[in-house]
Amino acid sequence: MECVSPRFITTSNFHITDISSRMTNEEMYRIIEGMLFVSNDPVQIKGLATALDKTIEETNQIMDDLIKIYEEDETRGIKIIRFDNKLIF
Repeated sequence: MECVSPRFITTSNFHITDISSRMTNEEMYRIIEGMLFVSNDPVQIKGLATALDKTIEETNQIMDDLIKIYEEDETRGIKIIRFDNKLIF
């Protein structure tokens, strides 16, 4: 998942720099989904907040919204599970 440009996700810390303020919720959802998909371990909320350049509170709200989308869509074959400030598919 390594990208050439430092303006996007990097393997070392999944950090997004100057584009985060312009991202839509849908773009953030895709980034979160990608991080959950490629991670072998549960992803910490704090790590997502860092990657999205958001506060933990903002990240929790984004996750609440994304989890609700997954719960309401009966066509999805996977769910996002939150436990101990961590997330996993």
